[in-house]
Amino acid sequence: MGAAFLLTQLGTHCASKFAERVQAIGLTPPQVGILGLIARAPGQSQQSVATTLGLLPSRLVAFVDDLERPGTGGAGAQQ
Repeated sequence: MGAAFLLTQLGTHCASKFAERVQAIGLTPPQVGILGLIARAPGQSQQSVATTLGLLPSRLVAFVDDLERPGTGGAGAQQ
């Protein structure tokens, strides 16, 4: 087997394990990425976060809305 194939397999395995672990705390990998970016540079606009992550602003809004739902640890959980 080639090195590229093995690296692809390793990356796929790591991504799958990461997704399982963050699911245990009620998050998805994209949500973790968004939270990490916001933690490193608080006070950004949604437009800025979307641009940095290479997302359409409307897609970012959907991720943020999900974070605000009760049970995700977001703002909605405090209501």
